[in-house]
Amino acid sequence: MEKIQENIGQYKIFDAFGNVDGSHMSIISQNRNAIRKIASLNAYTAYNNPLLCKYLKNLGSQVTDIPFNYSGLLTGSLDNTNNVLIQNDLLSMTGVKYVIDSDGAIAKNNGMIYSNESSTEPYSSSQFLQISHKPGKIGIFESPFSAIIQGQEQTPQCYKVVITLTEEQRKNTTYLAADLYGGPNYDRSTEEKRFQVTEDQGQYTAYLYAQQTELATETIRLRILASNNDTENSIYKVDVFKVTPIEGYRYWDKTQDGTAIYENINAKSLLYVPQTVETKKNFDDIYLNCDNYSLDKIAYVDVEHMDLQNSDTQVEVKEQTRNTVTASCSSTADTFLCFSQNYSPDWRVYVDGEQQTIHMVNGLIMGAQIPAGNHEIRFVYHEDSYLIGFYITFITYAGLVAAYFVERRRKYASAHKAE
Repeated sequence: MEKIQENIGQYKIFDAFGNVDGSHMSIISQNRNAIRKIASLNAYTAYNNPLLCKYLKNLGSQVTDIPFNYSGLLTGSLDNTNNVLIQNDLLSMTGVKYVIDSDGAIAKNNGMIYSNESSTEPYSSSQFLQISHKPGKIGIFESPFSAIIQGQEQTPQCYKVVITLTEEQRKNTTYLAADLYGGPNYDRSTEEKRFQVTEDQGQYTAYLYAQQTELATETIRLRILASNNDTENSIYKVDVFKVTPIEGYRYWDKTQDGTAIYENINAKSLLYVPQTVETKKNFDDIYLNCDNYSLDKIAYVDVEHMDLQNSDTQVEVKEQTRNTVTASCSSTADTFLCFSQNYSPDWRVYVDGEQQTIHMVNGLIMGAQIPAGNHEIRFVYHEDSYLIGFYITFITYAGLVAAYFVERRRKYASAHKAE
C-alpha cells in the first residue's frame, strides 16, 4: 500500500475486477481509495461517472442504457477483459498507471494488448457478404470464415473486423454485429460486438478476442449478423485481420493477498499533448463504437483540426491541489492541452491569467487550446454548484427549524389561552 501511495503521483489506479459487486475486497474497494488518498477510476457510489460507464460497459457489452442506480458505479465490469486488453487507450487517456489484475486477464495475456497501434495481417480481405433475412429480422452469415480459428490456441488470438456500409445501408440497417461462435457453450456476449449504426458513420471496427476456446464444442468461426428494413438481401463489405499483440502492461508488484498489480506503460500524465486534434461535434458514436477510435493519441473535440505531431511542446505541472493545477507550457506552435480529469463545467482554464474556453475531449475529459510561446496554465475548479447546493440545503434546514419553533410557540400560546 505504501509503495502505491509513494509512486502514484498524478496518476490513477484501476481495479480490473470482472463483476459488479459492492462486497468485492481490494486495496481500493469500498471507498478505501478515498481514505488512502489514492486516485482511482473505480467508484463505489452510483452516478459517480456515468459517461465512463458508457465506455467501459460495466454491466455487459450489450447494455448501453445503464439504470440510474448503476450509472457511475464501477466496483468492477462484466466487460473486464475487453476493458484491459482492447480499451487500453481509454485507461491510458484517463491517466491509469496501475491496474490491479483481480481477474487475471492481464496475466493470461502476458501483459499484451490489442489496439489501433498493433500490426495486422489480412486474414480475409474485401469479402462482399450477402446476408439474407426477412425485413426486420436478423440474418446470419458464417462462411467462408468457418476455419478462422483451428482448434485450441495456446495463446489467445484477436481478430480485427472492419465492416463498411454504403450510404443507403447506414439509413436502413437496424442491427449489425460481429461475433465468434463455437456452439451453444461458446455463444457469449464477451465474444460479440454489437454496433450502433448511424447515418454519418460508414465504417465499423470490432476487436474480437478469442478467450476460453476450450469451451467451444464446434470449430470457432466468425459470424456477421445484420438486419435491414428495406431489403431481404443485404451485401456488406467485410475485412478481417489477425492482430499482433503489443506490450501494454508490465508486472509491478502484488497486494498482500497475492493479486498482481501491473503498470500501464502507455498511461498519460495529468496534462498531455495529443498527436492530433480532430473535429467531433457529437460523442455518441465514440461511446457506442469506441473501437473505431484512438483515444490516447487523438483528441476528438469541437474545434478545428490540428496536427500536432511535429510541434515541440513541453508541459510541466508545477503545483497540484484539490481544486487547482498549475503548469508551465512551452510550444513552438499553437497547441492543444488535454487534462485527464473528468469534464465538468465547473472547471475553468486560465492562460497567463486570462480565462480561455475549456472543451470536453473524447466525451469524457477536458482540454484547451494554447497559443505558441511560453505560458503559465492554471486549471481551477469553481465549486459554484456545490456552494449553491449547500446554501439551498442550509436555507431549507433553517426554514424547517424555524417552522418547528413557530408551530411549537403557536401550540404553547393556544394551550395557555385555553386555560
